[in-house]
Amino acid sequence: MVGKPSTPTPKGSFKIKNKALNPGGPFGARWMGLTATGGSYGIHGTNNPNSIGHAASAGCVRMYNHDVIELYNTVPIGTIVNIYFNLEIALISYLILRLFLYVLELKFSYIFL
Repeated sequence: MVGKPSTPTPKGSFKIKNKALNPGGPFGARWMGLTATGGSYGIHGTNNPNSIGHAASAGCVRMYNHDVIELYNTVPIGTIVNIYFNLEIALISYLILRLFLYVLELKFSYIFL
């Protein structure tokens, strides 16, 4: 996921500038560094999969190790990476998820009546 409010993920268009196999520590199975300025930002795995889905990084984009391995094997150095946040898309995704959970709850309530 994305960085903490105090260390947000940079927004914009960047390129993958370097890649590392098994960087270790909190970076998980793979690291792909970005050309973002103002720090050392990248896309990487994690040694704490429970942190995925939470704004907990120092600005990097964290992924499950199996996903970052697949991405690492797919994209070469120089690949363009666009990072942006669209509030409308986030809100629509949230509402769709809530609707899905509501329908699922109704379905299971009906089954167990």
